[in-house]
Amino acid sequence: MRRLLVLALIVLSPACKSTTTTPPGTDVVRWDKSMATRESVPGAKELGERATTDRKVVVHPDLKGPVTLQLHIVTAPIELVESRTSRHTTPVEIRATIDANDDWTINGKCDRGPDYQTGPVDGKGVMTSPEAMVLSCFVDMKYASTFRDLSTLLRLVIKGDGTVELVMGSGTATVE
Repeated sequence: MRRLLVLALIVLSPACKSTTTTPPGTDVVRWDKSMATRESVPGAKELGERATTDRKVVVHPDLKGPVTLQLHIVTAPIELVESRTSRHTTPVEIRATIDANDDWTINGKCDRGPDYQTGPVDGKGVMTSPEAMVLSCFVDMKYASTFRDLSTLLRLVIKGDGTVELVMGSGTATVE
């Protein structure tokens, strides 16, 4: 009887969490234009005032608790000198800070870029890019326990006009 009781306690006990939860106040993404991989961006001349946008991103993974991020975006019009000189607005500073998180180990980074958006192609086959460039940043969320490891990925598509599109691996995410 004693063995059966011990076995039942082991099977019915909750899994032990082995994840180190990333605490509120932690910056999980930090990027500025000096880190851009597009060669023309780090030294690009800013042509006007910077604009600042602050957003809240609420992530609801399929399993475990939600995460809230504070997203700080600074954009500016810049002069790009590549095959020709052009004016585009682009993110020049990004910061994503954890506001609330009870379960997840969270890391983030921004991808190469910023990049041009695709635009319409004229009769000569020349594409005209929209003025706002885009930068993709990724927030990787992991949870580890004795019996189950979970992970999900949030992609933040940040545009030069300060808007954000979210692509979520599993679950849902909203911008407020």
